[in-house]
Amino acid sequence: MTSVSNSLYSNPNSTNSTNYKERQESNTQSTSQNNGAIQQKIKEAIFYDMVAIYGDSLTKSKNSMLLKQYLLDNVSLPTEQTFKDSKNILSQEINDILNNAQSKGQDSKEFHALLSFAKTFFEMDKSREDSKQQLLTLLKQGQSREYATSDAFYHKLFTKTKAPSTMTLGEMDAVIARNEKQGFLRDYSSNNEQVASLLEDFFAFADFYNLIPQESKDKISKHLQISQRYLYNQAGELENRLQLENFTISWGGQWHSL
Repeated sequence: MTSVSNSLYSNPNSTNSTNYKERQESNTQSTSQNNGAIQQKIKEAIFYDMVAIYGDSLTKSKNSMLLKQYLLDNVSLPTEQTFKDSKNILSQEINDILNNAQSKGQDSKEFHALLSFAKTFFEMDKSREDSKQQLLTLLKQGQSREYATSDAFYHKLFTKTKAPSTMTLGEMDAVIARNEKQGFLRDYSSNNEQVASLLEDFFAFADFYNLIPQESKDKISKHLQISQRYLYNQAGELENRLQLENFTISWGGQWHSL
């Protein structure tokens, strides 16, 4: 009798086994749907928090311009090493705040929002460093006057081909592949700007959620200003020049018109 029972349980073609698998699949699908619904609610809540923090897109844009002017007028341009020191301090603060948020609820809206900003910040900061090395390699090649005055050097510095929506997938892939090999200065500029913005977002949300210890607020504010002063300058948003190790890049007029 025991052998028959075991046979029925282990037989993949048995009715009991089929029902068990169906229940498993149904439970898995139900759990996945529930998780998806929860994630969607969290995203919506984070969106409303962003509006509460920054206001509408026009207000956010105006405040961003005011911040950049404040940094230009009131914060001295730090050296790269001073920037790195400040960024490292902020990175540690990010980890401490995340640990605090996680201890209060790993499934909370607050933890998910801060984790998302933190992950994107660390990923983008790595991209910023990669684009810096790529640009430095190009600038060293540009020490040859003949190459520095060539179209090839110009395109590698500035050119990014836009991909209109009318393109086929194959054409868009070709544009993406081409853009990966040119426009290195624009990559570096964009990455610096995004890192500056992500730092602001993380700490603005952390403050909104009351997750920044009172004794850490002045330190965070100081090093956030130092970091953003450097990053926005390297993005071409503040002055008409930027320093990259031994190279100075300067321009006339608005950076984004180049």
